[in-house]
Amino acid sequence: MAEVILNQEELARSTETFRKYSRNASSTINMWELRSCLNDLGKSTNEESFFKLIEHISDNGTGTVTLSNFLAIVSALKGVDTPDDDFATLESFTACGGNPDKTGHVNVDVLRSVVQDYGLAIDIDGLVSKFDEESTGKLEYDEFALLLTERTQ
Repeated sequence: MAEVILNQEELARSTETFRKYSRNASSTINMWELRSCLNDLGKSTNEESFFKLIEHISDNGTGTVTLSNFLAIVSALKGVDTPDDDFATLESFTACGGNPDKTGHVNVDVLRSVVQDYGLAIDIDGLVSKFDEESTGKLEYDEFALLLTERTQ
């Protein structure tokens, strides 16, 4: 697991939440308790992300999570989109021509137009070349979402 980078308040709240769901003062929680803990901390994930998380952390085959693994999960999710962020991404995708069920695509020309209309200093062609995997000039939802979350390095 990744290094835990939580401030004292986050560490205390996460530990308290873990202990709330840890039955009989055991040192582990199961996957459903994990989901409840994450929801309590405002770190809810969609089904697909949650099950990928389970695959990643349940390498011991017990289907349980220790406190240290839980803290690492909370730390890793610290910078992850919240459901509100996902909603905003989907709204943007739809506004640019994609479908509400995350099918369809956004034409790169539409993105260029938006960037130009709003006078944004964004190298849209550079970003698109990074995420348009098939070089079609059309971004599917996953590509579009990655483009929107790209951080300046």
